[in-house]
Amino acid sequence: MNFKAFFFLLLANIVECFDGEILKYSLNIDLTPFYIDHEDIFNGHVGIHLKLNKPSSELILDAENLKISLVKVNNTVVKGSLKEKKVHISGQFKNADYFVDIGYSGIINNHKTGGLYKVLYKKNTKALLATHLEPEKARAVFPCFDDPNLKAKFQLSITLPKGLTSFSNTEILSRSTISDRLEKVVFDETLSMSTFLFALVVGEFRVKEIKYKKRVDLRIATVIENKELLDKVMGYAVDCLESMEEYTQVEYPMNKLAGPNLCGKEVTTRNFISQFLHSKDVPVVKVQKSPSKYILSQLGEKYAVPLFISNGWNETLIWLLPNNSLCHPDANSTDILITNQTLAFNYKYQSFARFEYDDNVYSRYLKSIHKMDDVTVFNILMDFRESLGTEMFINLAAAAVQTKRTSLVWKVIVDYVYEKFDDVSIPKPLKKPIRRLERHFLWKESSNLVIRQLQNEVSSFLVDAEVGEAVEKAYKLFQTNFSSCKSNLWSCNRIPADLRPAVYCAAIKSDSKNLKFFKNYQKSLSQISLIPQAFESELSAIDYAFNCQ
Repeated sequence: MNFKAFFFLLLANIVECFDGEILKYSLNIDLTPFYIDHEDIFNGHVGIHLKLNKPSSELILDAENLKISLVKVNNTVVKGSLKEKKVHISGQFKNADYFVDIGYSGIINNHKTGGLYKVLYKKNTKALLATHLEPEKARAVFPCFDDPNLKAKFQLSITLPKGLTSFSNTEILSRSTISDRLEKVVFDETLSMSTFLFALVVGEFRVKEIKYKKRVDLRIATVIENKELLDKVMGYAVDCLESMEEYTQVEYPMNKLAGPNLCGKEVTTRNFISQFLHSKDVPVVKVQKSPSKYILSQLGEKYAVPLFISNGWNETLIWLLPNNSLCHPDANSTDILITNQTLAFNYKYQSFARFEYDDNVYSRYLKSIHKMDDVTVFNILMDFRESLGTEMFINLAAAAVQTKRTSLVWKVIVDYVYEKFDDVSIPKPLKKPIRRLERHFLWKESSNLVIRQLQNEVSSFLVDAEVGEAVEKAYKLFQTNFSSCKSNLWSCNRIPADLRPAVYCAAIKSDSKNLKFFKNYQKSLSQISLIPQAFESELSAIDYAFNCQ
């Protein structure tokens, strides 16, 4: 976990601490809207059993990007208001037990945003869902008291299509049929734990199971297209367990050391680390310290989290040996480094082992990425875009596009460039590839939705930043497809819709007289009957052109 974010979270709790106890979250997540209706949303219901230590006039829960449809307290419907990522429930609450029921819907995000997110694979025809809730993203999956100090038990049930595999923090308790296409899966109750430890993974997986040293059940799961890796990944998992046991002299699974409750105390790095490492209840297996780096084993009851590294406030990797190398000498093989598609964990206690990279992976990828297929390159770039520095990522991307790439790869690169280099020149290593991209499909009409979205983003960026020949090419499109129109401008306009913001911008940049042309065009749009979506899109393109000059 990112220590810095954790400290800020704890600091926030110094000001206002929930005075009570969260006993249990009963959570139901319905994935029908995503898998059946193909919308990036899910429906949910959470029942929270809590105990207050003192009277209060309001309950305040965390909720991010959730729509609340129903709030009940002790089976009575009450009014709940959603303000600034908080659910406020007013009432006369005594020091007693309460049951709070909340119906809601949420958004399925991308991996960068966290919460409940999707990962696309098999040329974007398949999707798996997973959660990433550190440090405080549980609130994006269900309304809760999203504070690591407020631990509770969890009971999860999910509604999903038949044929999918699902994993959570505990084993599956029961399955029941809802319809010909849907089933309900109920997981066993968890131990008391922090909200950010709640986990859910759903997808089409192939699974391999073994019993490690006749005492630990291990299960490896991977997406179908990687099924040939199961034996190799299982070998890595076993080697990791053996290395950890030999190093720590403690059999897996180990105990877990709970973090101290610092609410109301001064929170500093020294304070937190000191209390964490000198707990009187459970000893730490091993601790090493160097500048800006803490290496420690987190221990706990029936729950295992292997070695954890914090380096310069960023989580670096899990499953390390003392020399900071991976557990197995061949574990750096590129075929296992699709980390958002390959999982290894102890299914009895459902603790995940994440395979990460050593320092040499980047240099090896730099030499070999141009030989890899588009799906592999896509996953590598998606994995690295957050962990690499800008210059290193740009160099890796430039190496990848030495080979002709589809829009799947270009989308990752352009999104990154557009985000990092808005309104400035494109980095030198990518200038030639971006111009190659222009020649390949940028200024041509396409029916491919991914290419069209890519065209929209890339063309606007290149024209706005005046990179290469972008302005000239966009202006030529204006001259040949629109500028000669004298009447009925809307029907006469033959510029591809996704290129219009860039083309209109280029027209005004190239000749200020075109400003009057677009003002007249803007006025004419209000006088004809258009569907609202087309009307808004065209006005947006014109407004973009007015502002980009």
